[in-house]
Amino acid sequence: DETNSWCIRSERFIPVFVALHDVTTGLASGMSISYFPVFFSDETYMNLSPIIVQLLYVIAPMGNALLTYMARSLSLKYGRCHVAVVHKWIGISCMFGLIGAYTHNAPSYVVCMLYVIRTAFM
Repeated sequence: DETNSWCIRSERFIPVFVALHDVTTGLASGMSISYFPVFFSDETYMNLSPIIVQLLYVIAPMGNALLTYMARSLSLKYGRCHVAVVHKWIGISCMFGLIGAYTHNAPSYVVCMLYVIRTAFM
């Protein structure tokens, strides 16, 4: 029975940290993700029509479903952990790209595309 400096048995170390990561990400997403419709539809920000906003919210989950299916296939070749980490980093990179695109006045379709990709990978 081998333990590390955090008093967690070595075979439980990764699952505990994955659970902590999921809780932290869930709390952070709960504080920010719910405001994306306001960001997309508000006149002072993106000023998209409600139809376009709802279209984004239809496309993003379909992309998530597709990428989840693809991740399952890739995990057989590269391993679940590697695929999950790559997906998270792509999602995080898209979020930073989304912020950069908005602050540098990129066209709204670029911001929307980055949002859909980010949501699909997360």
